[in-house]
Amino acid sequence: MAYSISIFLDNLTSDITRKVKANETKAKQKVLEQIVKDTDEFVPYKTGTLAKNVTVSPEKSSITYEEEYASFAFDPIAPSGVPKQYTKDTHPNAQGYPFEAAADQHGMEWARLFREELMNGIES
Repeated sequence: MAYSISIFLDNLTSDITRKVKANETKAKQKVLEQIVKDTDEFVPYKTGTLAKNVTVSPEKSSITYEEEYASFAFDPIAPSGVPKQYTKDTHPNAQGYPFEAAADQHGMEWARLFREELMNGIES
């Protein structure tokens, strides 16, 4: 004769969802701050103004370089169509598309950090 048992996981699922949601903003903040740190070595650097004026917004999941020339600095091709030569005295890895360069090296670390922060207090 068969024996069957039903388990209701709705309360457990709701509890996990609530905890993950509560951790979300802090997790985004930590990951965005780590992305800024890991990206810094790739950010074009002449006077340091661009690298120092960064805003992290976990609510928007965004990082904003506040200087008005940021998009120009991050484009590796000058308006004339010639590739830019970045000053590498302070940031030897300075280049256009610094986020992409940092993500190639650290993307999996960022994903792991985000997961750990989201799951904080859920896994034992």
